[in-house]
Amino acid sequence: MTRTVCRLLSLAVAVGLGAQLHAGLIGTDQERKIGRQVADELEKEYGLVNDGYMTNRVRTIGAKVAVFAQADRPKVEYQFSVLADPTINAVACPGGYMYAFRGLVKKMPEDEFLAAVLAHESAHVSERHGMQTLERTLGWSVLLGVLTGGGSDLGNAALGILMRGYSRDQEAEADRVGHVYLYQAGYDVGAMAGMLTRLSELTEDGGGVPNFLRSHPSDAARVGAAQKREAEILIDLGSQRPAPNPPRLGIVYQPTGDETDDVRQIGEQVATLLAQILQGSAQYRAEYAGARASREEDRVAALAQLAADQGLDGAVGLAFAEPPLQTAGSGRDAAVRIKLSVAMNVVAAGAAQPEVVFSYATKEEKRDADEQRRIEAALDSKVEETARALAVEVLRPTPVEAEER
Repeated sequence: MTRTVCRLLSLAVAVGLGAQLHAGLIGTDQERKIGRQVADELEKEYGLVNDGYMTNRVRTIGAKVAVFAQADRPKVEYQFSVLADPTINAVACPGGYMYAFRGLVKKMPEDEFLAAVLAHESAHVSERHGMQTLERTLGWSVLLGVLTGGGSDLGNAALGILMRGYSRDQEAEADRVGHVYLYQAGYDVGAMAGMLTRLSELTEDGGGVPNFLRSHPSDAARVGAAQKREAEILIDLGSQRPAPNPPRLGIVYQPTGDETDDVRQIGEQVATLLAQILQGSAQYRAEYAGARASREEDRVAALAQLAADQGLDGAVGLAFAEPPLQTAGSGRDAAVRIKLSVAMNVVAAGAAQPEVVFSYATKEEKRDADEQRRIEAALDSKVEETARALAVEVLRPTPVEAEER
């Protein structure tokens, strides 16, 4: 076989492998082989901790969150170790090789904060972020190195790439997925925001910037996103972890006195659905109650009186800030706008009034039969969106956090 033919065959193989790699088709066995090479380089450079207690703590906590990561990728085995370096950092290698640096473990004496870090790193593996980054950066040479038995050069290159951190989108996804793992493992839903706050404080003191903080817009924005996500997790997964002795909450619609029957019906639908969502989250014993207050200044007083009369821990009152159904024009040119602008009072939280607005507009006449059905379907959808958005506001902060404050 001539040298030219060999070159052409090599090029054809490389292009074919590169196409597979671009499609994300590298198998778990190859991923673990790459990950093992990176892990060997990490251990060679930083060394492993000999402290049995520290290592066992990381492995025990890591195993709790990794159970749920492994459910997403059953063929991956998650292995946790501690690197003997004072840096405040952690890193996940492809294939499930997970490392916390000694400096980070020492600065995270709370198990829930350490669990938040390990859940975040586990999510990088379950979402294949390491392999995606290497594929994008090294191209088909990664796969060729694995298949031909190459090792040291690949390990060094891959380690350098991974230690520079992930993209902003990958970090945001690891935050979201890891937060769910954290809660499923039995840790407090607020631990992710608590961990991020701790890291921010540590880096301000000159502790260096961990990999998973480098790609984010700001520490404050990341903490805020985690806090908002807490309520979403409680709505979706709260029934798996019912709150002990959840507070009893009354949800009411408080019309201003001049609404039509249709408008009152929409308001009661929002209030009833909000009660169902909160009840389903298992963080409240929520139920729809009746309270009337025709004047805005009387609404908070009516809620407080309702809570006192029925022995509630708190009450939530909803009222439309403006008419929810608005029609512009007439005849065939009439347009109907659905605008659910809801003001919410929570007597247990100092009568704060967050406002949530959703809008939907149509171009057909309302009395047209087909269009009427479309309007009704759109209204049902917006009622659900509004009730969920209001539930997020009620669940921020969670009852436990409110009591602690």
